[in-house]
Amino acid sequence: MLVQHKSNFSGNTRSLNKAVKVPRSYHTVFRSTKPFIRPTRIVVVYCRSQESIEDENINNLTQQVKSKLKGRNVYLIGMMGSGKSTIGKLLAKKADFHFCDTDQLVEKLHSMTIPDIFKTFGEEAFRSSETNVLRDLSLSENLVVSTGGGAILRPDNWKHLKTGCVCWLDGSPELLARRVERDGYDKRPLLANKVITDREELLKATIRKIQDIFEKRRALYEQAHVRVPVATAVEQIIYNTQGAESATPEQILIRLLTAILENNNL
Repeated sequence: MLVQHKSNFSGNTRSLNKAVKVPRSYHTVFRSTKPFIRPTRIVVVYCRSQESIEDENINNLTQQVKSKLKGRNVYLIGMMGSGKSTIGKLLAKKADFHFCDTDQLVEKLHSMTIPDIFKTFGEEAFRSSETNVLRDLSLSENLVVSTGGGAILRPDNWKHLKTGCVCWLDGSPELLARRVERDGYDKRPLLANKVITDREELLKATIRKIQDIFEKRRALYEQAHVRVPVATAVEQIIYNTQGAESATPEQILIRLLTAILENNNL
């Protein structure tokens, strides 16, 4: 049905029929009703989406964090699969910082993948290259740096990390193991397992391995300026821990930014 609005409608059904093209069967209905009264005011209700509100919140928090850090770098530490690259890229985009991944920089330095570096030169050689990369990055400003899971193992690395703001992304072994499974084990030389082929058994073995590695590193991760849980809030409230479900990157980023602002030692 094509409708043409006529602002000079007087209530007469003949003028109505000209103004509005309607089927003949509707004419009787129009004749039997009272004349229409044109509304004098239209109220438009605008509802903002949750994403819009969340995005504005992130932008406001990011500007406050930039003002607080005054150009100092943000270093993301945490176990493999904790989301350092994902959160780092999102933060860098919002803050207009440059994003760096130490694992990728080490790979470029050797022109080979991390698993190949481990196989060819060993873990110690990889850690030395990682230290050199962190040293060079610490000389720059306005960076968001995603570090390898074991970057916290060397005391020398902490001298470079503490020149900026160190944020620990903390996830449960169950959550991290499922992320590693999703991304592929071939990228994680410390979790390589060619003996177990059953998927569920491999996942259980990965959880145990991650738990073992984490317990050895826990005290080092706790040296970070802020700790940021990556699990959903509901799981943290019910179980007082982090379960196997992850919060969204935006939710995690809001937690990270808020934690930085609330830290009085930065």
